[in-house]
Amino acid sequence: MTLKKFTSKPIISLSVIPEQDMFLALTTDGEFHCASLVTYQTVNIGIPRLKGCSTFAVDWHRLKGFNAYLRVCIVLKKKLLIYTYFGGTFTQTNDLVVLETPKMVSWLGEGIIFCIKKDLYYMSLDGSSKELFSIGQHRSEPCVLPIMRGDKQEMLVLNDDKQISLDTEAKPTQPSALVWSENPVSIIHIHPYIIGMLPRSIEIRALEQKLLVQSIKTNEQIKDHVRFIAHDQVTLVASHTQVYKLEPKAYEKQVQQCVLTKQFELALEISELIKETESERKLRREEILRRYAFYLFTRFEFEKSLKFYLEINEDPIKVIALYPHFLPSEHRQNLSLPTSPPTFTGEDLKKATEFLIKYLTQLRYLEQQNLQQLLTRMENKREDSPIDSESKKKIDARLQLIDTTLLKCYIKTGNNTLIGSLVRLPENHLHLGESERVLRNDEKFQELVQLYQTKGQHKLALTMLHSFHGGPNSSLSGVWPTIRLSSEPRQREYRAYT
Repeated sequence: MTLKKFTSKPIISLSVIPEQDMFLALTTDGEFHCASLVTYQTVNIGIPRLKGCSTFAVDWHRLKGFNAYLRVCIVLKKKLLIYTYFGGTFTQTNDLVVLETPKMVSWLGEGIIFCIKKDLYYMSLDGSSKELFSIGQHRSEPCVLPIMRGDKQEMLVLNDDKQISLDTEAKPTQPSALVWSENPVSIIHIHPYIIGMLPRSIEIRALEQKLLVQSIKTNEQIKDHVRFIAHDQVTLVASHTQVYKLEPKAYEKQVQQCVLTKQFELALEISELIKETESERKLRREEILRRYAFYLFTRFEFEKSLKFYLEINEDPIKVIALYPHFLPSEHRQNLSLPTSPPTFTGEDLKKATEFLIKYLTQLRYLEQQNLQQLLTRMENKREDSPIDSESKKKIDARLQLIDTTLLKCYIKTGNNTLIGSLVRLPENHLHLGESERVLRNDEKFQELVQLYQTKGQHKLALTMLHSFHGGPNSSLSGVWPTIRLSSEPRQREYRAYT
């Protein structure tokens, strides 16, 4: 449909306001014209003719709940005029003064970004302002792009080949800028990517990770006047003589490619865009995190790696298998890993073991909670459930693996206090045979006696004490350890043996 006689003067600025089903146009004589996007009928909006007006910016400001309102910032020589839309008409609400006529304005939160010559400024609606930075030596016109990152508004600003992200208070949101291969002529945000039209190519980058995903050579030298049009999954880039159509691969293929190239964070972002059930989404995310965790582990980023393993509730035996010496070789051989885990020595092994202790301690707490909830549920049932019994066996087995590995970690790091605390726990889940072996190998005989006690192996404890009777410089020598053992209530049955 063509809207004839909309205006007799050339249009110098145009903005579509889909939330209000209308568009707003500014002509060379300073007249504002508005029409409905549905009927194309012109609408009287109450903004007077402003001769000398050069440009304007629209802001659809959404409040908490369902309320929202429309604002327009108009550049009138050395003034910024703010009009707010209420009840079908615009009313002037602010009159802000600037040093010179801005060549560009854009809303950012409760303020306005504008450009004078080659410098960017931010002004709040109360009139206070601050200088930000230059648009760069090689850029003749400012390039800014408002985006939504999650539920937060940000502004992407180009400074030559650097892209800086600002929050609603015009403060940088990231410690470092995204750097393009050349100075972009224009940019567009297509989540999770940022697409830039460069003088000799089109670059597609991951906005969050700043990664170069793809570079497409162009057949022309592009200097200015580039337009982007994005609809659904298709992006059109129009220059003076060419139109380029960009159409992405299916999200599933993008995720596969990202995983293969070790771009796991981008893979996670893209996976959220795939239309699938919640259970399918959960499984896909867990698989990406599983591969990401292993990749981080091979790069010695133990804390982040084990955090992800905990998040996806990975089988602890697969995590422990990443460490040398903590699992018997026959158990490690039966496990499938993406590649061989790295070999640790010295400080790296110590650091890795310390993070494993943190991981197992957190996992132990969670498993103990699961066990307690299961036991409570079993007590409240009149009949035994085979499913509950099987669940209890699995939890007991996991706790046994966790506690036995914790014991080995404490021995490896030389933490005698924690070794003693673990073996003395009345409800420890240590595997008796394996724990006995590692304690004997490290000559932790006192802790071994304590382990025998907590496991109810009192004859073994007394035999161990008897073997050390009279031995010099040993905490187990003499009669007092035996007396202490036999004097405890639960050992009375063995006094005759003593």
